[in-house]
Amino acid sequence: MTVTQAREALWNGFWAWRRDGDADGAIRLCQQVLAAFPQGFTASWPENLHELLASCDEAAIRAARQRQGGFYTLSVPAELAALYLQAKHDPARAAEYAERALRLNPDADRMMTILLRARQMLAQTGATALPAVFANGHYFCGAVAASPDGDTTLACLEHAGKELGVALTSAEAGESACATLAERCITFTLGSDVAVADGRQITLRVAPYLDAQGRMMVPLRPLVEALGGTVKWEPEAQIVYVTLPQPGGAEEAGPPSQM
Repeated sequence: MTVTQAREALWNGFWAWRRDGDADGAIRLCQQVLAAFPQGFTASWPENLHELLASCDEAAIRAARQRQGGFYTLSVPAELAALYLQAKHDPARAAEYAERALRLNPDADRMMTILLRARQMLAQTGATALPAVFANGHYFCGAVAASPDGDTTLACLEHAGKELGVALTSAEAGESACATLAERCITFTLGSDVAVADGRQITLRVAPYLDAQGRMMVPLRPLVEALGGTVKWEPEAQIVYVTLPQPGGAEEAGPPSQM
């Protein structure tokens, strides 16, 4: 198998995976390419994998869009890299590239499955990672953190407002902030382990704080539940699934199918 043939095989398998949802078949194809090229195509493999395999330059993007009827997106190189690294049994890098792809395209359902699998494989090695968050079925692209004991997931309140459709107002020179959704609201204050949700006080396991970028980080579960939502924790993959009420109703978010 030549390098050209390997790239063509990977592309064919990748597009079949995108079209038919056969992740296992695509991974088997990647494993066949691995058998032919155990060291990869270059010495820097897989650091430049997304560039090498997908040829991500403007001309290639334009040609692919024409060939695929606009189906090609900027997330494709990262998606292909994640798929390949899954086959290579490199869950840490597979998860990294899957999250890159989801930041570019938060609705890439098949990438959600690859990310879930990669994080499950990573957990089996005993490694720890920051939680990933899916909100109403979409990847949460905002800043996320974990408490020192690992028991509390925090999210940037400003990013949560943008991605979850939550209205935000600040007071006291930015020391406190109120999140509102429909008729519900919750107010957080920097450094205080007490929040006020619809007039009642609730105790927080971790007080809101400013991260290194000056963003207010707040516990995710109290935020979501105070606004009428639900939170589910997937310990094996360290993923948080959030469901918030949406206009007209919304399906409850949960783990993607295993295909």
